[in-house]
Amino acid sequence: MNIKYIKTMTRVGEIKRREDHSQKLKLVPDANISEDLLKDERGRVYAIVIDGVIDKIGGSQAKGGIKGTLGAYLSGFAYGMSARTYCVWKYLTQAIDNNKKAEIYWFHC
Repeated sequence: MNIKYIKTMTRVGEIKRREDHSQKLKLVPDANISEDLLKDERGRVYAIVIDGVIDKIGGSQAKGGIKGTLGAYLSGFAYGMSARTYCVWKYLTQAIDNNKKAEIYWFHC
């Protein structure tokens, strides 16, 4: 499904490759998303969107807000990483390497 049909989710920002580490990614938040909002610990539903298409929907109550939720996906390959986390990280990395736009959308619960 295309994100343009979802009116209840707000764009958090774009995921890009970090310049200082070849395997790590970073969230570049939109200007209207404050640091406090990124760390807001209310429950959240989020969508990982590649080139406008929703590819993953998840929910979290993790500490650290959306930054905490996305942290594992952005931290690069690490020993002990779960298969799910590795697959999401790999998928994001491949999308970015293929010049696709990776975005995060969300709403609080």
